[in-house]
Amino acid sequence: MTHSVEAGVGDADLLALRRVGRRMARADDTDAVAEAFVDTCERELAVALAAVRAYDPRRDALSVVVAADDAAPYLDDWDAHRRGDDQSAAWRAYTSGAPEHVERPRSGADAEEVAHALYLPFGTHGVAAAATLDDDGFDDRTRYLLETLASDATAALDAAADRRGLRGLHDATRAMQAADNPEDIAAVTVDATEAVLGIPYSGVRLCDGDGGLPIAAVSDAAARDVGIGGDSDGARRAREAFERGEPVVFDEIDDDGGAPSTPAFSEAAVYPLGDHGTLAVALPEGMPLDSRRRDLARVLADNATAALDRADRSARLREQASTIAAQDERLEEFANVVSHDLRNPLNVAQGRLQMARERVNDSQTGSDLATVREALDRMDAIVEDARGLAVGETAGDAERLSIGDAATRARGAPSRPGTPS
Repeated sequence: MTHSVEAGVGDADLLALRRVGRRMARADDTDAVAEAFVDTCERELAVALAAVRAYDPRRDALSVVVAADDAAPYLDDWDAHRRGDDQSAAWRAYTSGAPEHVERPRSGADAEEVAHALYLPFGTHGVAAAATLDDDGFDDRTRYLLETLASDATAALDAAADRRGLRGLHDATRAMQAADNPEDIAAVTVDATEAVLGIPYSGVRLCDGDGGLPIAAVSDAAARDVGIGGDSDGARRAREAFERGEPVVFDEIDDDGGAPSTPAFSEAAVYPLGDHGTLAVALPEGMPLDSRRRDLARVLADNATAALDRADRSARLREQASTIAAQDERLEEFANVVSHDLRNPLNVAQGRLQMARERVNDSQTGSDLATVREALDRMDAIVEDARGLAVGETAGDAERLSIGDAATRARGAPSRPGTPS
């Protein structure tokens, strides 16, 4: 870039740059920054043919977000909508990160031929195009201001992306914590890699308990374009990251046949999710996995790991609760047995005993029957206490006894048959 003094940039130009720089810094999305860029091109630089295309990860395309009114007839000619157009200077600028100047780009049938076009990358966010019908092209001052404006726009978009990323991570984390099972958490994680990180290719593998790492969730772009078979290079990289417990970064993915997959990737990374699985992310060729995306991907992986830990704990608690419920059911059945199957014969014995006492006049026999009555009453109390314990009731208030009292009560108990009284 030519130095501002040498390029003939004056104080008014610098003031205008500072003003639009502040406007861009306040912007929170690509559209607002693009509007500031195009407005400045028209009002301050007298560049009537200006437009901004943002990168669309779902389509792997550069899509128009803002364009000057006079630029509309030329939009289809300036940029290729999708990657792979050999004539697209816009894609070359976007993937190389350097401005591209083209003389006599293609022009529409209903439009006057464009003499010069300048394509200015906005980092990983998109690319701006400025064009002129003048055969002399842009002078040094205009080109300097356009490139400086593009640099300021890139910085503003980076800052806005960071803010959106933090908010998006917060929302994704809340969604993960609300999920009930690992598969739902995996789906939220994949959605967040595209919506928050702007990474179109991603997938989550979850440990199946038998040592395998099958795919649990995958982005639409990855399912469409990337080989995800069990023996693929991606699966081997996932195994490596899982076993090492640390991220693995690589710059090429091979399909099952060993040939580079389509599309080609500039860089990819696999992040372990604790002992639960892995998160893999990849960007198309020309889009670097920069430090901002790496940091956000690591945070996303950490949050997914925490959510999977919570889901695992919840599953164990549900299993424990189910076991306790089954035990309670068995105890309830035992209580019913104690309450009915044992109490019924006791009731019969007590009734017969009462009838016998009414027919007996002998004092010794009456004393013996009274002792039997006490024994039956104690058995009835034991049955009732056992039933209460089985259903969670307490056995009654504890009573403090001396050893002497306990011995006296024991001597009053009936002797077992065959033992001395």
